[in-house]
Amino acid sequence: MPIKNFRIYLSIVVIFLLFNLSNAKSQTNETIFVNEIGIINTCIDSLKNVTNDSIKEKLNELITVTLSSILRSSNSFKMNLDSLKHIGKVYSTDDKFRVVSWNIPLSDGTHKFNAIIQLNPEKDSFCKLFVLKDSSPNFKGSIANISFTADKWYGALYYEILTSKIDKKNIYILLGMHFNDLFTNRKIIESMYFDENGKPVFGYPVFKNNGKLQSRIVFDYSVNAVMNLKYEKRMQMIIFDHLAPPSPLYAGNYKFYGPDFSFDGLKFEKNKWVYYPNIDYRKSKK
Repeated sequence: MPIKNFRIYLSIVVIFLLFNLSNAKSQTNETIFVNEIGIINTCIDSLKNVTNDSIKEKLNELITVTLSSILRSSNSFKMNLDSLKHIGKVYSTDDKFRVVSWNIPLSDGTHKFNAIIQLNPEKDSFCKLFVLKDSSPNFKGSIANISFTADKWYGALYYEILTSKIDKKNIYILLGMHFNDLFTNRKIIESMYFDENGKPVFGYPVFKNNGKLQSRIVFDYSVNAVMNLKYEKRMQMIIFDHLAPPSPLYAGNYKFYGPDFSFDGLKFEKNKWVYYPNIDYRKSKK
């Protein structure tokens, strides 16, 4: 292990130990919260200077443990987490849960994704958490109809969550970002629900495209391009850039794909999110 990396990791461990030693009963919840936020931000900052993946994994474990401690407390569901650096926070539209997510860049150009689902607790009770474990490196082919669980999750950074009532249960639509490799990024429209045991399941056949149902929609495109994917409330549609290569010669080679200045969309109709091509989105924004 390089000396610089070792010193960074050692400093984080020392901070963590000092925090635990100082976590006395005399401390207020607010003080504990501030200390834990400080640990997480120190880990995030340290990742910028670490090149060894094993050290990054250790720092990531510390982030996960400390963040779980924050989110488990009974008064934390509405706690403002804006002071956390480079960590996304998004609530479901029905306020049943929120997802806190972050990523760790690895030396081979891929990323390790992390997320915690925090359920809205009953009054004065501790929050129930699901720590999601990224297994995306294990899936190289199509993931359009694969079912994932908290322990086997296709990682993404979620930034918007919609709620749909389908088959008498809530099906959540999550819009997310996935840094795929050195050449391509991914945007994902994910479906999720809670099973009869209250556990999250990713993948529900709710997207209808050309008469076929699928559980999620994945877009691959060049790292040099920017793809827009969002819910447009005025249109009541999920709107996204149509992706295409600059020439038919590059068809299927997604490191050349990017927006072609047209838009497609999904509209919720008859308990399904139905795909519509060539949406006149620019006109609708006027």
